[in-house]
Amino acid sequence: PGTHNEVLLLAALHEVESANAALKRRVIELQATSILNQLYCLQLHKQLANQDAKKQSKKRNGKLMSNGLPQLLSSDKFYKRVLNHKKEQKRIADDKKTRREERERRSEALATWKRLEDARKQENNEQRTRYREAVEIWNEEKSRAKLSKQKFISKKPVLGKLQPPVPRPRFNTCEVDDNESAEDVMAPDEDSSEDSDDER
Repeated sequence: PGTHNEVLLLAALHEVESANAALKRRVIELQATSILNQLYCLQLHKQLANQDAKKQSKKRNGKLMSNGLPQLLSSDKFYKRVLNHKKEQKRIADDKKTRREERERRSEALATWKRLEDARKQENNEQRTRYREAVEIWNEEKSRAKLSKQKFISKKPVLGKLQPPVPRPRFNTCEVDDNESAEDVMAPDEDSSEDSDDER
């Protein structure tokens, strides 16, 4: 620039270009925000539509005239709907009864299994206690014989075979309820590791 006016005009031009660039960036940001909002609203609309559809299906469940329109009760079409409705209701009731009986059968089987497992563990613990007491007595007698310089020929007590775990009742995957209590899922038995420790 050769003159003072040219310098001013050039500086003003740079300022205007910077302002335009900032405005363009702002417009792009607003457009991106608008697109994201549209996608979110579309997804939310689909979710609400699915919820409404589920509510409507639940409301229609068990009702023959759920649309509010008049029906000719003596027509063959409506009579077939009544028969199908009764069959469906009977099937649902039978399924509920079957599931309830299966739950009761599982509960009884698991309760019996737990009682047997508790009795087995208690008996194994008593056997271990007797074994440890016998080992202590044997060690004392061995020490006395050593002090008195006598030959000690008594054999060390043996733990013996413990009762094996009672097999847990097995059920088909389709029979297991989603709300089955966590107590029904038992941890692996620890008797095998304890046996090896006691036998050393």
